[in-house]
Amino acid sequence: MKQLNFVGKLSLIGILCFFCAVQLSFAQGKATKQVKAQVKGSYWNFEKAVRDKEGEIAVLCLDSKSIAYYDSMVNLIKTADSSQVAALPFSEMLCVLNFRQLYLTNQIELDIANLDGTSFYVSSVNLGLTNPPKWTLGDISCHGNSAQAQCMDGKTVLPISLDFNMERGLWRIDITTIMEFVNNVMSELCSKSDRTVKDLIVKSLSGNFGELHTDVWKPLIKQ
Repeated sequence: MKQLNFVGKLSLIGILCFFCAVQLSFAQGKATKQVKAQVKGSYWNFEKAVRDKEGEIAVLCLDSKSIAYYDSMVNLIKTADSSQVAALPFSEMLCVLNFRQLYLTNQIELDIANLDGTSFYVSSVNLGLTNPPKWTLGDISCHGNSAQAQCMDGKTVLPISLDFNMERGLWRIDITTIMEFVNNVMSELCSKSDRTVKDLIVKSLSGNFGELHTDVWKPLIKQ
């Protein structure tokens, strides 16, 4: 009888463990579903804020890595000389030259001395200098406080993903992954066409602005 009781207890423990595992799996699945919904919600809020030119809202959707990136961009805009600018990857060089051209030709008015990454991004969105993303999000994978979402164009899966990070209680976008992707694509394009990134950007900006201001290659603030 004691042996039967022992076996019975083992069976009961096994059943309890099974149900606990099922409940845990269900809870994890529910939590993952909630996270994916939150990530999509953050992306939608970001896309809408940029589209509506609400920079103060859009910047709150960016993670700390993105803000640090724009801090570095502002520093380049202020202080980089011609050789430094010419050595930049596509996205960074385009950003520096485009902003300097607009500023030097009085198409935008900002307090350059006190400009930082946050105010730069807010102003860029408010002035319509930042285009809203046109993608939708596909599959989303979650790993603790980070998530990665496939970018979709309609039903087509694009060769790029967006990274999100949980910071201060919200899922925020890491835009540096987009910049890296664009830089890699443009670098490959230039190598195939035997053109430099500088040549490509100058031609593009000249097409938009006509002749570029002679000082776009010079620091806006002399150190």
